[in-house]
Amino acid sequence: MRAAPPVDYPVSRHGLWDLAASSLAGAAMAVPIAWLHWRLEAARMIGVSGHWTLLASGFALAALACVIVWRRQGRAGNRSLRWDGTTWYVVDPAGRATELDCPSVPIDLGGVALLRVRPRGGRAVGWLPLERRSEPLRWHALRVVLKRAGAAAAPVAAPVADGGLR
Repeated sequence: MRAAPPVDYPVSRHGLWDLAASSLAGAAMAVPIAWLHWRLEAARMIGVSGHWTLLASGFALAALACVIVWRRQGRAGNRSLRWDGTTWYVVDPAGRATELDCPSVPIDLGGVALLRVRPRGGRAVGWLPLERRSEPLRWHALRVVLKRAGAAAAPVAAPVADGGLR
């Protein structure tokens, strides 16, 4: 099997992924606060009051979390995912490249994909959203490279003495 050809693909900067990330951040803040409100509402029946202030401030914090994540996503800039034939990189708008371990593709819906990436030798995990509409003509090439590079990085089962695979 021959090596996968080089490819350079922009990371999605469309609002869909940003909206999803900020909505998840808001929900992460809102759900525990709603649960606490429900618990305090039950406690109100036995004489505890003042929980509406807690609920309002909690939902204000949830909205703030949405805004913070939205702005952070916007500041990420126009990054690109690059495969040079042997190594994966994420290139930031200033041209600085960060070498990556082979990315995995936990979500692939045909026209959109979410890649799980980790800097080479690092422990931090990042997520790169990719969409076909960013570069429709190079989308197929990117998916082929992701499949081939992922298959090349996958461990091969070792044969056992009796001829079977472990």
